[in-house]
Amino acid sequence: KKTLKKDFTKISARGSFFNARAGAGLGELLKEAAKNNLAGLDFLSGIPGTVGAAVCLNSGTADSYIGDLIQTVTLFNSENMEINILKKQDAGFSYRKSDIGKNNIITGCELCLKRGVKSDIINNYRKNLIQKKINQPLDKKSCGCIFKNPKNSDFTAGQLIDKAGFKGKTTGGAEVSMKHANFITNRGNASSRDIYSLIDEIYKGVKGKFGVELELELKLLGYEK
Repeated sequence: KKTLKKDFTKISARGSFFNARAGAGLGELLKEAAKNNLAGLDFLSGIPGTVGAAVCLNSGTADSYIGDLIQTVTLFNSENMEINILKKQDAGFSYRKSDIGKNNIITGCELCLKRGVKSDIINNYRKNLIQKKINQPLDKKSCGCIFKNPKNSDFTAGQLIDKAGFKGKTTGGAEVSMKHANFITNRGNASSRDIYSLIDEIYKGVKGKFGVELELELKLLGYEK
């Protein structure tokens, strides 16, 4: 267990290239980038999770994605037990997804960042975090945005969920955030079933009211949508 934790959370810099293992938290990634005067990751401020999850889902904002900065992704194939290096152009990065096969386990990635001034980098992180705190429930536990913004609608996922009347809706210990309807927060004792039940109810409610089938941004384990 100690070996996995140590080996899979390593972060190291080589010039403008930044190597990060899949188990490293995004917050730690930002800290290490600033320490090495490497800029360009400020859009990840406030996003929960690890490097591996961010790469798999191509995490980011409406304008910037982690896939834009990736040079290579290191994978362990659970079928042939081989380690492979996938180039950026072969990873199939697009809005909130990648084409990394289901039998591949992400173990790390290499990012190409820009040189910068540490104080400016930290200020950019803080500005982005402050802005997100205004619109998102970062003071509460959540797994980030639940649904992708639909392509066939003039409204974002959060706006559709809000218009469908789900803000403040609770199931067990899970609650649809009053600040941003595309977040489900843990009120202290939420179970995975509570969260899934809300996800299912939101999906059906938005589809029934607006005819829009929301697509999940996160990955479900143990449940199918």
